[in-house]
This record gives sequence, structure tokens and C-alpha cells, in this order.
Amino acid sequence: MLRDPDRDVQKNAMFSLVNLRDERAIPALREIAENRADREMSMLAKQLLSSS
Repeated sequence: MLRDPDRDVQKNAMFSLVNLRDERAIPALREIAENRADREMSMLAKQLLSSS
């Protein structure tokens, strides 16, 4: 779902991963955070990682 073409689906997947509080979700969120090609999603991932 993190690679779905619909940005709302991607965002909901990111929020769900954080809400699960599962350490296995962190690498997926870090990968998104490091992607400078998509600044909006990168910033959201960084925010979610810092809040978890």
C-alpha cells in the first residue's frame, strides 16, 4: 500500500504503520523519509518517525 498510485492510500498506510507501533515498520518509513524526489511524503514520514 505504500507504493499505491493513490497518495491518500499511501498516507493512510503510513499512519497505520505508525499506529501499529511495530518496529518492523520503521525501515519502510525511513526509506520514504530519505526519498527526496517526493518532498511531501518524505516530510510526512519524517514527522511520523519523530512522533513514534
